[in-house]
Amino acid sequence: MRFLKKIILGSLLFISSLLLSFAISDTADAADSHGAVRMYRLYNPNSGEHFFTGNVSEKNNLVAIGWNYEDIAWYAPGYSFVPVYRLYNPNNGDHHYTMNADERAFLIGIGWSDEGIGWYSSEAEVVPLFRLYNPNAQGAGAHHYTISEEERDILDELGWNPEGKGWYGMDKESAEALIRQAEKGSLGFFEEMGSTEAVNVLKNSSYRAYTEIGAVNDATSLDNMKAALDMIDDCNLIRANLGLSPLTVTDYMMAVAQSNANASAYILTSTQQYNVAENVAWASSDPFRVWYVNEKRLYDTGTTDFQKTGHYQNIVNTSFTVTGYAVNNYGVYKKTDVQVFQYRTKGYSADEYRARFMKYYNNYR
Repeated sequence: MRFLKKIILGSLLFISSLLLSFAISDTADAADSHGAVRMYRLYNPNSGEHFFTGNVSEKNNLVAIGWNYEDIAWYAPGYSFVPVYRLYNPNNGDHHYTMNADERAFLIGIGWSDEGIGWYSSEAEVVPLFRLYNPNAQGAGAHHYTISEEERDILDELGWNPEGKGWYGMDKESAEALIRQAEKGSLGFFEEMGSTEAVNVLKNSSYRAYTEIGAVNDATSLDNMKAALDMIDDCNLIRANLGLSPLTVTDYMMAVAQSNANASAYILTSTQQYNVAENVAWASSDPFRVWYVNEKRLYDTGTTDFQKTGHYQNIVNTSFTVTGYAVNNYGVYKKTDVQVFQYRTKGYSADEYRARFMKYYNNYR
């Protein structure tokens, strides 16, 4: 095992000298978009490896099995055109990170497992991540990465080989500002859009206690709001196939759906807190199969009782002009979908609303 490790480490040191000169490609000055990610640093006291991840669940799982959490290492953009690849050595449990596609391919060729894109390098190239190599390493942890010049210099004095800059992180202040805005979820979006009615729904509804603004599983998370827009597209496709006009979308109706979904996840009934028609589904992988396909069969056989086919009737109601949709991932059944409907008012087309939302999403998420 150690012999194999020495071969791999030797190869890695050799390709480092060849590849590092072009591992950091020239990029035009650019402001990072797509939000920011806190990159966490952990240490395995048994193997000596430092590990880096932006995934909170992965960080927490490693801490639970004995890794030491060593705080935030740097901030990465949520997306850029410069990916940093993560690889794993199944022979000794080591991880390696590089944005050089040739280095990645070489390591895969000698047996490392490709774990895809770990994070992204900042195109603005503000905060460099210094890369160092330990020629004496006998196991995991042969490479280390740090934004600290002091830590780099200490490791250099201890015999580590500096290998230049591995990739770039973001400025802490601007990154934290982006993260804080993203953590406000849909509330931040509604505030930036000046949608006072929607803001009021999330802050002052009768069931306000059930909403955790911006929480990852809450209907107000940006990712769940994005998923909800896909469901509105599905509804409008059903209506289009029937020759019906598409439903439009407003911030107010999206906020109502979010508030109602968060409450219904626990009270297991419709909230009836706003003057809207409403469809609710719990633990359904395909709400429209429940609401539309199944109930249409009943309706087509003459079952017009709203208690039995009301979801279907809401979807095909020609009087309704505007909708909102929400989905969350917690509560009694771990998933709740809500669609709300109103008439007389009109909002943005689904495409217009998506474009408006995605501009905000890409800035902060």
